[in-house]
Amino acid sequence: MTTMENNVDFWSVIEASKRLIFLSHVKPDGDTLGSAAAFFSVGTEMGKPCVWGGRDPFPEMYAFLPHSQKYQQIESLREFAPTSGDVVLALDTSTRDRSVPDLDLSPVLLNIDHHHDNSLYGDIVRVDADASSTAELLWGLFSSANTSHVSYEAAFSLYVGVVTDSGSFSFSCTTPRTHKAVSDMLEKGVRPAEVYRLLNFNRSYAKTRLWGLALSRITIEGTIAMTWLVDADFRNFGADPSETENLVNQLLLIRGVDIALLLIDNREGIRVSIRSEGAVSAATIAHRFGGGGHPQAAGCTLPGTLSSATERLFSAIDECMGSDERLSAPR
Repeated sequence: MTTMENNVDFWSVIEASKRLIFLSHVKPDGDTLGSAAAFFSVGTEMGKPCVWGGRDPFPEMYAFLPHSQKYQQIESLREFAPTSGDVVLALDTSTRDRSVPDLDLSPVLLNIDHHHDNSLYGDIVRVDADASSTAELLWGLFSSANTSHVSYEAAFSLYVGVVTDSGSFSFSCTTPRTHKAVSDMLEKGVRPAEVYRLLNFNRSYAKTRLWGLALSRITIEGTIAMTWLVDADFRNFGADPSETENLVNQLLLIRGVDIALLLIDNREGIRVSIRSEGAVSAATIAHRFGGGGHPQAAGCTLPGTLSSATERLFSAIDECMGSDERLSAPR
């Protein structure tokens, strides 16, 4: 699937709305947050009341985004009390279960995303798997409608979404269209050096210590690098779970590694972040365990222990590789 949209005038629905409700996915990243912050700016420019929320806390590292203080951690869409005339937008969220419960309460539900495995839920669907990010897709939607609504604030937020989801333009999802969109964002006044500093020069001491521990635990088997963390590690350092974003990418910097795994043992099970630079797609591995994502970046959650999850992951990777010699999970 590349692009899917149904025959509904997207902007007429937005313009006719009484209120816009923006939803970010679980364990929010720069793309879902940047996209929501940008749309919040556009909605405000249009004179629309806006609310924004998600199931998980807002990550501190993205607190610089416009309207971040408006974000609400909610258990259900019911907390926003949607009524007739409200429009709910699920941003960068491939399936309903990655959003908040009770999406069926949406008077109108818009699904705007770029994941190739999007389940195409909602009343209005805008999914473009060729886009580097939902932020890139939104830039096209905004620009095609009325650029007067696309302020510097909105462009800044979308730039953050594109940069973080494209791996600073290093992932294969980066295309000429991506750079054209970014060029237009820079025309709005966005300064790449400023965004780089905001994203990379704000690491907490607790996060630095947590990363150090994870990097000290790296094990390598063939072309696979793996590390792990448990709940107690976060408590010991006073670190937030959101501070592991991009940690798994560090493992791909090791020479000869083309698959990286970060396993986090928490109350929900074993949360796995997968990155791939080789022939085996990260999304293919994640799909085997009910997860999803992109060829180079994906995730899933496994039940059981770290040991059993590791065994199952290595077995799945082995099958995907079609290797004649079975890989051994590191101990």
